[in-house]
Amino acid sequence: MGSRGTFGREKITLAVVVIACLLVVIGLAVDHARTEPPAAHSDGSDDAGTNLYLGPDIDKYDVPRGSRVLFFGDSYTEGWGAEDLADGYAYQMSGLMGWDVTVRGVGGTGYLDKGSKNEGNYVTRIERLDAVGPYSLIVLQGGSNDQAALPRSESGVIDTTPLSISVEQAFNAMQAKYPNTPIIMLGPVSTGEKVNPDKQAVDATLSSFAYARGVHYISPIAGRWFLSSEREELIDERTGHPNGLGYEKMARMLKRQLNAYLVDPID
Repeated sequence: MGSRGTFGREKITLAVVVIACLLVVIGLAVDHARTEPPAAHSDGSDDAGTNLYLGPDIDKYDVPRGSRVLFFGDSYTEGWGAEDLADGYAYQMSGLMGWDVTVRGVGGTGYLDKGSKNEGNYVTRIERLDAVGPYSLIVLQGGSNDQAALPRSESGVIDTTPLSISVEQAFNAMQAKYPNTPIIMLGPVSTGEKVNPDKQAVDATLSSFAYARGVHYISPIAGRWFLSSEREELIDERTGHPNGLGYEKMARMLKRQLNAYLVDPID
């Protein structure tokens, strides 16, 4: 009886240790899930998932038809590649969402990049914005031009630290310019599935910032908004940007994602 009792106690002790170890592993996994942005998944269709972070603690926004919305960004927001700049995705959001849109896009600029004509980086451009609020929502788009402005190590790896600093400065400047206006960040665009590592690093930096600040972030790269097989139909080879049809698709993809963040989605 004594040996059986000892053996039974040893089995119980071992079971307790195993359960405790499992609880620790589960706890670490849950904590990781809380602190890391979930990976995006996409099949390349218009129904593709495009957000890198849709946090449960972020309020949805009340932006019904007729609301005033500001789109701020680079050449994609300006409409480069379309025969008429007014065919750009930002302008098309007016018809798709029923919003009164204000578009401020300047090609070649970025969070860091001042543009080929020294138009100013995002902080400078935001500080001198002539767009008068109030707005119900701001879509802050960009990042494509910043990869070339980042320093590199001797091994050729880019250092995204300056970008992180500039993104925070630009975001804070936008908040100061339009207090109490929700901001959704829209990341850099790729016109095919193959994305160079530098642009991916920029996308990841913006995503990490948005996650840390509790801001919705939309990644056209993660969502694979444009496929290589669509290039001939949707991309203007002269500029390397979407053409009118390409911006139509971009606007549709953006509408779907924005609707996920609205109190009342817009049909």
